[in-house]
Amino acid sequence: MQDLKNAVKMFKMAEKDFKALKNMTDETLFDIEIFGFHAQQTVEKLLKAWLSAIGVKYEKSHDLQILFSLLNANGQNVPAELETLENLTDFSVNFRYDVFESVDASIERQGTINQIQQLRDLVNKIIS
Repeated sequence: MQDLKNAVKMFKMAEKDFKALKNMTDETLFDIEIFGFHAQQTVEKLLKAWLSAIGVKYEKSHDLQILFSLLNANGQNVPAELETLENLTDFSVNFRYDVFESVDASIERQGTINQIQQLRDLVNKIIS
């Protein structure tokens, strides 16, 4: 059963992270861990909004691959180019508390923001 109340709540929470994220393009002001964390949080909340809107229950998880898999398993057409956002999963917790050495720091910030904007627009249509 659809849970539009939770879908709207998750979408609004994602908007807060996304608002912050869009202002973190300057690498001299915002370290990659901080940018990556807000990117991951935005995507996680958008995916949970989408799942709620179509009535799919999900476990507590920060793993974006699991959330994308749930959408695909429930007949949702997730654009392939957006599924690359699952690479942000490690920013949810791992890179917030570990020294940032082993991660590819070449994340392209504006490109990531653009992908998340595309996901945001898609989820907004679904819950509207």
